[in-house]
Amino acid sequence: MTTICAPMPYVSQFPVMKDFGHSPEAKYISDTIKEIEDGLSSRVTVKPKSQIIEAKIDEAVIEYYQDTKNKHKHIFDVISAHSYLNSYLFAKILPSSIPVPNIYVDTDGMIEYEWYVDAKHLFSITIEGKNSLIYAGIFGNDSQTHGTERFGQELPSTIYSYIQKLYPRS
Repeated sequence: MTTICAPMPYVSQFPVMKDFGHSPEAKYISDTIKEIEDGLSSRVTVKPKSQIIEAKIDEAVIEYYQDTKNKHKHIFDVISAHSYLNSYLFAKILPSSIPVPNIYVDTDGMIEYEWYVDAKHLFSITIEGKNSLIYAGIFGNDSQTHGTERFGQELPSTIYSYIQKLYPRS
């Protein structure tokens, strides 16, 4: 005969479990319940996407500066301050349905967002200091695009539609 754990009166959000089982099956159930309880009681912090992107921006800028610091005294001698600030603003306007991009610093000091699926499916946006977004994309063997959009308070629909071509369920 198999006996399992039975819930006892609530002391907290989880019922107190009293284990009366002795069989291997009862032990398995008891261990599984304990594992679930331990998992539920641990804290998981989920950062907003913009914070994740902002951290990636900082990492890319620091890495680029480290690679070029022999030639420059100040970090903003290496990157465009306007591009840096606008890249933070751009992170805030990205819809949550869009995957987190890779972030790079171009050789001209501009911040670049890149969504890379494979060599035939990618889309990148370079954030210029003068409030414009320069974009380019490859969508398979026969489809590519490039252009410029004005950077404003929301993601331009053209850019959103190109990112959706890479991730149709975004």
